[in-house]
Amino acid sequence: MQNSPFSSVATKFVLLTFIFLGNFWFFAPSLKAFDYKIGGKAEQASQVGFNQAPMNRNKGIYPMQQYGTVSGFLNVDFNLLPKKLDSHSLKVGIGGMAGGVFFDSTRKLHGGSKIYDYYGFYDGYLGGASNIFSEDDIVTANGKERSLAKTYIFSDAFIEYKYKDFFGIKGGRYTSTMPYRSGKTQGFEVFGEYKHTRLIWFSSFGRAIAGGGFLINWYAPRTSYSGNWSKNAQGGWTHHGYQLSYGTHALRLIYNKHKLLAEFFYYFSPKMFNAPGFSLVWDSDPNFSEKGFRSQTRLIAFFPVYEPWMVVNSSGAPIYKYDRPVTANGQSLIIRQRFDYNNFYLVGTFYKNFGNTNAYVGNMGNPAGVLMGGNSMYAGGWGSAIKSFWYFS
Repeated sequence: MQNSPFSSVATKFVLLTFIFLGNFWFFAPSLKAFDYKIGGKAEQASQVGFNQAPMNRNKGIYPMQQYGTVSGFLNVDFNLLPKKLDSHSLKVGIGGMAGGVFFDSTRKLHGGSKIYDYYGFYDGYLGGASNIFSEDDIVTANGKERSLAKTYIFSDAFIEYKYKDFFGIKGGRYTSTMPYRSGKTQGFEVFGEYKHTRLIWFSSFGRAIAGGGFLINWYAPRTSYSGNWSKNAQGGWTHHGYQLSYGTHALRLIYNKHKLLAEFFYYFSPKMFNAPGFSLVWDSDPNFSEKGFRSQTRLIAFFPVYEPWMVVNSSGAPIYKYDRPVTANGQSLIIRQRFDYNNFYLVGTFYKNFGNTNAYVGNMGNPAGVLMGGNSMYAGGWGSAIKSFWYFS
């Protein structure tokens, strides 16, 4: 990526363009009866790090990565039903992104470039495709992972049906709207609504990130095993069967009337965790249109519970996530206050975790609205907010 970044980006972007337009041209004669929209954009994103002190692993001193990316997006959406059926909609969308890195400060450090951790990372759907061994040094390990990097992605391929606001179903690859699952999702969701109450079921079997200076290709964010787990003589847990992904699933029940929005939600991943919670929102002006004053208060409480084999490893030792041992359960409290006056706004957030709440859940989407990953990639990338004993913003 570093030798000729702009030509690499241009080649991938042009290739993606030809693929999209070629398919569109092929099917266009049969699509004259439908509405369609072609969209695209170019994006340049950079990260600047002020801490550029030499790396000292013994003292835990790590420089902040600096890098710049350029990306191109293309998408085409089809509405497959005639306009006279205005109560129904049936949409199909496809989209993709290609890009590259034109500046990378990490390539000068020991081990070579690691920017693929943020832009281009791919280690296979279930992980482990890089086949890194414990005896591999940093140069070898980085080289193996770097060889798998992909700076392109087919991020969207979905079909969606809706009947007014009463019922809807969507499946494929698309942008997630779940508070505790950000980025792109691969799966499906269904909703039904009656008066002021909406029920949503969400299932995800893959995740990707595309945009804002990040490109993480499709992967299974949570994996387990086909067999059961058994307690062993070392006090740990031994897994049986082959590795797979059972997916992450969520049920949301939302009541929205006048100035009050109340939600009960329940996230779970089989053989990994169960995580119920609730959210309350009071909005003085739900139809605020940037004129006058509005106050919005949001309270979120979250209570994940982890299976015992997610807490200790096969030898009986604690499993660590984000420099802390995983706890069997945890609680998260978010209080977020926003004031609006015309085009101006002020937001304050109180965020408190009890136990290692975000070990497996809040690390893939978090409605707190605070930056979770603002640390050096050499220190794991995650900032103090992921641990969050106390956090104000």
